[in-house]
Amino acid sequence: MVIIYNLWALLVGAIIAFAGMMLYTVAPAAFNEAHAVWSIGILITAISGGAEFVGLRARLFFLPFWFIGTVVLGFAAYTQFGIVAVLIPLVSAVAAVWWLIRSSNKRQAQNWTKAQASVSTLKDFVGDTATLEFWKLVRDCLYLPQHREMTTEILTHNLQVAEAVLAKARLAGNDLVAWDTLETYLKRNLAKPRPGSMDYVLAEHLGNLIDAQIKSPTRSAVPPPIPAAA
Repeated sequence: MVIIYNLWALLVGAIIAFAGMMLYTVAPAAFNEAHAVWSIGILITAISGGAEFVGLRARLFFLPFWFIGTVVLGFAAYTQFGIVAVLIPLVSAVAAVWWLIRSSNKRQAQNWTKAQASVSTLKDFVGDTATLEFWKLVRDCLYLPQHREMTTEILTHNLQVAEAVLAKARLAGNDLVAWDTLETYLKRNLAKPRPGSMDYVLAEHLGNLIDAQIKSPTRSAVPPPIPAAA
């Protein structure tokens, strides 16, 4: 059987194992027959939950470590409290989904505020567009929410960004096609009574192109000089 995990799982798993050994050293009774499952469940849930909070998202078979910890706790509680123990992983899962949605909405609101504040700087940009500064500014300005309804305000904002990039940057190949496609999408949806949802593939593609430009800004080839007339 193939075990599917991410790199954070190795780090968080090692921390949990180390904490378990330290706990066994100072309190071996925590791992006797009566308490072992409780101790393991608490260690996994507490440590992986803290790791998740700071951004270390450990996954095993695509499941968060903290959720696996609550399942272990539910199993431990089942032997004492019966079927009601199933509520432990269920409540934790509901709470986690609520927290993720709340965090996502807060992050989207912050990104939207930042995008609105940055667009005038992009429109007035007069420096070299084949620079880290320019493409970081583009990244800050472009607002393509994956889980939020597109509004006329958002579409108009992104159209200003797309037009500024197409007018200022020296684009070629995939970059030119992607930005031209975005501009067409925005204009088409602005003409509709109800804008359509954002194209996930296009949004991901644009994000990847912007990240690539930030890492290594592309400069257009300088055309050869025109020979003087004889």
